[in-house]
Amino acid sequence: MEMNIKDFKDVLNGSLESRYQTMKSTRDMVLARAQKMSMYTIPSLFPSDVNTSDEMKLHTTYQSSTARYVNTLAGSLLLTLFPPQGRFFALDPDDVNIKDIQEIRKKLFKEEDAVHSYFRNQMANSSLYEALRQLIIGGNTCLYTEDDGSTSVIPLWQYTVSRDCRGNIIMAVIEETMSVRMLDQETRDLLTTDVFTGDKKTLETDSVKLYTGIERVNKDKVKIWQEINDIVVTEETIVLERESPYIFPVLILLPNASYGRAFAEDYYGDAYTVEEFSRVLNKIITISSMTVGLCRNSKLARDLADSKKDIPFETGESDDLAFISPNKTQDMRALLEHITNTKRELGMSYADKISIQRSGERVTAEEIKRLALALENALGGIYSKLSATLQLPMIHTVFRIMRKKGLVTGITTVLDKAGVSLKIVGGYEVLGKGHNAERLMTFGSFIANNPKWNQRLKDGTFLDALSRAMQLDEGDLLKSDEDIQQEMQAAQANEVAGNLAPVIAKEAMQDGNTERQ
Repeated sequence: MEMNIKDFKDVLNGSLESRYQTMKSTRDMVLARAQKMSMYTIPSLFPSDVNTSDEMKLHTTYQSSTARYVNTLAGSLLLTLFPPQGRFFALDPDDVNIKDIQEIRKKLFKEEDAVHSYFRNQMANSSLYEALRQLIIGGNTCLYTEDDGSTSVIPLWQYTVSRDCRGNIIMAVIEETMSVRMLDQETRDLLTTDVFTGDKKTLETDSVKLYTGIERVNKDKVKIWQEINDIVVTEETIVLERESPYIFPVLILLPNASYGRAFAEDYYGDAYTVEEFSRVLNKIITISSMTVGLCRNSKLARDLADSKKDIPFETGESDDLAFISPNKTQDMRALLEHITNTKRELGMSYADKISIQRSGERVTAEEIKRLALALENALGGIYSKLSATLQLPMIHTVFRIMRKKGLVTGITTVLDKAGVSLKIVGGYEVLGKGHNAERLMTFGSFIANNPKWNQRLKDGTFLDALSRAMQLDEGDLLKSDEDIQQEMQAAQANEVAGNLAPVIAKEAMQDGNTERQ
């Protein structure tokens, strides 16, 4: 197989591997912070020994409170961003003055239902939960969604990223170790062919480093390609940034920074105190539980010690035989009180008491909204930030997959061809739509009390808006204008038939009498 040297990228001219190594130094400083946070919360999230071995050594924690705080916060955020019931996004046309706006909104409502159903059935919440945990501890994560909807988390130590002063991604490089057996035949041919001579060669290892590049082309588009051994193995594809399969959400992004800061960094001191004091308390309790036997006779002491009793023996002079143990009760009480107070403050910082106690399948939309508002107030805008960097990009990803499979070919495609742009609404804006039903019912009651105003109310439009606000499919509940027209015509026909029946019967009787005469 002949290879064109132009198909390959020189390392010195910016291969993905060289770019990754150049950008790695900045990433490593961020990774070191994440590993420090992880050591006192959940060590497995960002292990100190970053490798793919199952035998990696993890730091042993002496308490579980900090891990519970992180897991609880991640679960609450997942419940508010992607609730198991109800809607977490809406489709709104930018131009509300377009023709047949009410009919268009009905069709958009049905497409919202289709997307919500696909997301809940195909997308993995476990990956989103893991991503949220990494955001809380490390401030950064990467999500990759394949065309079948499966989503995987790429940890911080496997990618580098560069952003501009406004936080837009300029360049990102992902490093993954892939088995040669998982490569297609065309890629194997590329790797086993000498670039200059075209001769065949063998790969020396069973695995290779696969580098994926995501580079900004313009304001709205990015370029994606992959390289192995500085050889381009996939064609460069240019896609809209919002339709990229790679998402790089951050939690707290400072100006002119390429990487986000972790939520846990603000409370590192408390987490460190709880962990270290718990370790000290554990040692004191271990020492306090020890009892040492004292014996004046040294030979007897040695004999007792050699007998491997549960109680160690030492030479002593407290009578012939006595037992002593340290008395650290006061020290333990002070430590325990300090640990308890610090845990209480740390739990408040992680909004540990803000949660929904019922199972996820039974929570209501109002409970979801209250939880989101409580998290927003307690955690300083964390819900709004994740809505922008995680929730909306995931919704765009679902749309991309469904369009590719032909599952979304209705009104959204028609509007795109007509030049009408759609905006995907998430976060508080869509959660607030639940209050529209209450406002509409209040408005309807107010109008009903005034006969003159009641005449001006468009019943069909009002019922359509109320059903959408209640997240119901009005097509299954409400009659269309055509249905009402047909019923009216049928009723008129029945009325006419009912009025004519006595006349026809009377005429028939008269005709019968005439014939008898």
